[in-house]
Amino acid sequence: MSDDYQRTRSVVDANKGVTNVLESETIRGDLASVYDKIYDTLTGHYGPYSKFAVIIDPSDVFADPVFTKDGINIVRAMEFVFPMENEIKKMVAYIGTRMETAVGDGTTSSMMFTCRVLKY
Repeated sequence: MSDDYQRTRSVVDANKGVTNVLESETIRGDLASVYDKIYDTLTGHYGPYSKFAVIIDPSDVFADPVFTKDGINIVRAMEFVFPMENEIKKMVAYIGTRMETAVGDGTTSSMMFTCRVLKY
């Protein structure tokens, strides 16, 4: 996320007093960067000639690594620093999960499409 993530402006409300509100342009830029990160990660794993991803669980040293091309598993394994980024990741992963349960395929393309639509 950008360094100006904490840029706020104060708003005075008669009932609530003074509150700080994040500027909407900063939030929109931060959301776009999260969608770009997810989209860029998924582009290498899209299609029949895609790359394998190796998913390693850092909490379990003795667990076997998982080799996958499935976009939903890749997005579920992603971890971001900021909580807002993780919530956006969960939303995109939910779209992929719904596609997986309804159709059984197309998780990567549906999540890539979601990232592009929500970015703009």
